[in-house]
Amino acid sequence: MTPHTCQFEEQVLAAVASGDWPDRADQALRAHVTECATCADLAMVGGLLKDDHAAAVAESNVPSSGQVWWRAQVRARAEAQRAAARPIFIAQAVAAAALVGLIAAVVSWVWPKISAAGGLLHAAGAPADLGTVAWLAIGAWVILAPVALYFVFARE
Repeated sequence: MTPHTCQFEEQVLAAVASGDWPDRADQALRAHVTECATCADLAMVGGLLKDDHAAAVAESNVPSSGQVWWRAQVRARAEAQRAAARPIFIAQAVAAAALVGLIAAVVSWVWPKISAAGGLLHAAGAPADLGTVAWLAIGAWVILAPVALYFVFARE
């Protein structure tokens, strides 16, 4: 189906858009719209769209310029705070990673001594193996450390 075009469509659309339709429109254009189905549909739909636009503009709640300015200032301050806090957060994350590395290095350095002491305690009749206790402490630390870091670095 090919769309039917009319030479008066632009004039009808211009009259509807300017608010001249139908009261202040040219008499010949109004007569043409009564005869042409395409232009009649265009005038009807254009009028409905114009009325809908006018209703939307009437219902809109535009804030005052002072309120817009205040919101922009608050947003700018919040963005500046986030930008200033970013390097500090990165430094804290690097420090936490260095601490984890340091603890791992100390544990690997001390572990042979702990194992030897645990063997001596077990040979002496101690009820608990010191190596097992050390593994349990390390496991608890591995589980609780991320939770503690979360609460330290958590934002509001």
